[in-house]
Amino acid sequence: MRRNLSSYRDSQVFLNHPFDDDFAKHEQALTFGVVAAGLLPISARDLSTPDRARLEILVDAIGNCQYSAHDLSRCRGEGSANLSRMNMPVEMGMALFYALSTQRANHRCIFIRCRAT
Repeated sequence: MRRNLSSYRDSQVFLNHPFDDDFAKHEQALTFGVVAAGLLPISARDLSTPDRARLEILVDAIGNCQYSAHDLSRCRGEGSANLSRMNMPVEMGMALFYALSTQRANHRCIFIRCRAT
């Protein structure tokens, strides 16, 4: 993990996407697109610090990225109980709030839905 996220602020993109095997090709394509544009991809998978709360780490990461891309393809219930994980919509909401609170001067978001192949 990069220790000083703020020093890369203008070139970082926070990628919010599923981490499951079915999404691996889409993750590679998103990451490739970001790198090909000369930017640095950051995702929740890259962030782990045992002495800090996960939500605090995500707030810092989003706040230190000029852009974010959010895939919402896994925001539905699964299994017999129809349970869904809501971390991706929460991270999207955090980024959207940050973008709107700065009138998109400090952060810009894109929302996508990748389809399984």
